[in-house]
Amino acid sequence: MKAYYIFDSYCGWCYGFETILKPFIEAHPELEVTVLSGGLFMDGHSLSAFPYMSDTNKRIADMFGVEFGKPYLNLLETGSMVPDSNDAAIGFGVLRSFLPKGEHVNLASKMHEAFYLEVV
Repeated sequence: MKAYYIFDSYCGWCYGFETILKPFIEAHPELEVTVLSGGLFMDGHSLSAFPYMSDTNKRIADMFGVEFGKPYLNLLETGSMVPDSNDAAIGFGVLRSFLPKGEHVNLASKMHEAFYLEVV
């Protein structure tokens, strides 16, 4: 059976969902998982255009038990960053070409951690 995981590097819901997805995939090694990077932020708007994100991130943290790091929270507070999902998708595509398919979900997770915990 095949499963598709379509995520975005700048999607907080995807970041939280991985706490469920990763154990599920580990429990079902028979699944062939294909990971694709989507395009959530392609419109050129800065984070200040999304004032609801702070409240949404609190819901995500409560629901999935993830944390949003201080560097990310500071970035969100200033609101000046213009996320571009296309750039992140290109980076994911290049990096995944060097990894076995079974590591693609972990790569997506590491990209989320780099952004939401470290803002790399």
